Amino acid sequence: MPEIGKFNKTITIELNTPIDQGAGAIDNWAELVSTKGSFKKSRGVRLLDSGAIFEDNIYELYLRQQSNIETNLSILKLRVVIDTRIYTISSIEKIDEKNFYYKFIIAEHKL
Repeated sequence: MPEIGKFNKTITIELNTPIDQGAGAIDNWAELVSTKGSFKKSRGVRLLDSGAIFEDNIYELYLRQQSNIETNLSILKLRVVIDTRIYTISSIEKIDEKNFYYKFIIAEHKL
């Protein structure tokens, strides 16, 4: 668990509310909350797939509890934006303390 002073990165959590379009739907991402958090790289790996090299970088993200996040807590409906880079959420864990925190495992996939 990081110290409070390490919550120095601006984090935007976006919520997907898909828009119906004929036979399917298109993603419609909108800002749910912008807050400060602790963000650090956990691990990374390079993969070779169909002749292309991909990088998968995994990060740990800690945020304080917020009601907007609590009511929309779903790895399928949310994504994380940090410095214009988009991350998918692999898991969310609630860390129980007096004022609890969330621990997100997020991934960035790059070509």
